[in-house]
Amino acid sequence: ICLSPIRRFESFYFSYAKSRYKTTEIRQDIYDELWEHWRHKVIDYLLLKKKYPDKILIVRYEDLTNKTEVVMRKICNFLSIKYEKILSEPTIFGQKSIGNSSFKKTKKFKGKIYKTFSKFPSNIILPNEYKSIIKYVNKYKNLY
Repeated sequence: ICLSPIRRFESFYFSYAKSRYKTTEIRQDIYDELWEHWRHKVIDYLLLKKKYPDKILIVRYEDLTNKTEVVMRKICNFLSIKYEKILSEPTIFGQKSIGNSSFKKTKKFKGKIYKTFSKFPSNIILPNEYKSIIKYVNKYKNLY
């Protein structure tokens, strides 16, 4: 059984570039590397989902952060475990935490889901393949 959170490339870029390269600037060398990383990882999960449809749950990262309780209930159902409200909050050993992020957060985020609002500049053109990949992510994600 595999839970596969898949994040849109636009937000993945900023998070990964910030944690790995300490920048949110869009640079071609970083862009190329991160595109290939994202692309291969997502395609691998999609292939696994196709081969083992009942064993892989594709969860869109953005759904997890925007519809947390609904998605967590779906995950619990998939794992055959009872949903509890605490599963919809960032915690460590049952204590509210500020969660994991490459971006600095204050204590006001304790127990809250952190959402990034970084937008990809409109002049950055994503590869044509991106639309097809996202289409498959949406197709294979289980409806919440």
